[in-house]
Amino acid sequence: MSKLNPAWVRWFLLAAIAAAAAYLGLKVPPLPPPPDEPLLAFGWVDDPAAREPVAAKCPEFASTPAGKAALGPENAYLWKAVEKCWAGYPGKDSRGYPNEDQRDVGCCVGMAQKHVLDTLAAVEIVTGSASEEWKPTAVEFVYAAGRVDVGNGQIRGDGSIGAWSAAAAEKVGTCPMAKVSPDVDLTRFDPYRARSWGQAGIPKAVKERFAGKHTCTAARIRSWADAQQAVLQGYPVMLCSEQAFVRTRDADGFAAPNPGDRWPHAMALLGVRADKPGGFILNSWGDRFHTGPRGPGDPPAAGFWASADAIDRMCRSGDCWAFSQFAGFPARKIDWYATTGVEPGFVGRAEPSRPDIALHVGPRRLGPTDQNGRLP
Repeated sequence: MSKLNPAWVRWFLLAAIAAAAAYLGLKVPPLPPPPDEPLLAFGWVDDPAAREPVAAKCPEFASTPAGKAALGPENAYLWKAVEKCWAGYPGKDSRGYPNEDQRDVGCCVGMAQKHVLDTLAAVEIVTGSASEEWKPTAVEFVYAAGRVDVGNGQIRGDGSIGAWSAAAAEKVGTCPMAKVSPDVDLTRFDPYRARSWGQAGIPKAVKERFAGKHTCTAARIRSWADAQQAVLQGYPVMLCSEQAFVRTRDADGFAAPNPGDRWPHAMALLGVRADKPGGFILNSWGDRFHTGPRGPGDPPAAGFWASADAIDRMCRSGDCWAFSQFAGFPARKIDWYATTGVEPGFVGRAEPSRPDIALHVGPRRLGPTDQNGRLP
């Protein structure tokens, strides 16, 4: 089930009490103004019994070649790849960055997966591993694929499980934000359509057209070390946990953990830095929720930097996932300066920790898995 912002819950209760008092002819106390906070919804469901049968079939990132590669503490800003692709996207609107706002619908797992898949596709394009046009992912499709095609509709109300989305990425695939049929226009994200599809499933015509055509694979992330390794090699991470943060970023762009709150929530890890170990997390509550300086790399307004310790706690939920368009998560070296313009000295360097682990940057192959283990 989704969870609303507690400040709004309190305000609605006071409003209901005031309305009841007025109806009974009692003196109505002044109603305070609505909270100066967004009406937030959460939607990550922490259910090991539902998660583990699916998660157990997925690889552990630490056991992959990418997970075993020897890496130094460097900076990688994966959102820069999205910015480059977004600048040339024919459907570009006035937004500076193509993140979405889930509003009061608990579809955060689909939101985080969308932001991760958009970033993954952009990284492959700017590094030369893919040549097709970049297209943003439709939240409605991936959210429903996880809940219905993998989760079999087990959850009543909003919400989903990260492992279900990880499995759906390979089983069902993705769909672009576009007019996909005469009756279905996904050009603009609609959280209420996400809720509807999350209950009823992807419409048959849409599913027949896109299912299985743009798939990828996922591996479970267990720690900050895993997450940092993944991002440095261009594999963004979906973080599902109950870790809460304050709204205001500090002078370096960091939002501190908030021990007095909990967010059963999914977000996207799209960057890492070395000056103060931590990662950039893109949220799905719009550009105005987080305030204060953004930190290095001019990251999107909808996110914040979090400490390595905080991200490590998040990764211990058992439901955090790196995504790749190559089977097996090959170790690879990416020149972040050449591909995204990050200044020299902030380049991800990957060296094999064993001679049999090869660094790989190659073309992405569409279609079924080929003899080299590549996925579409």
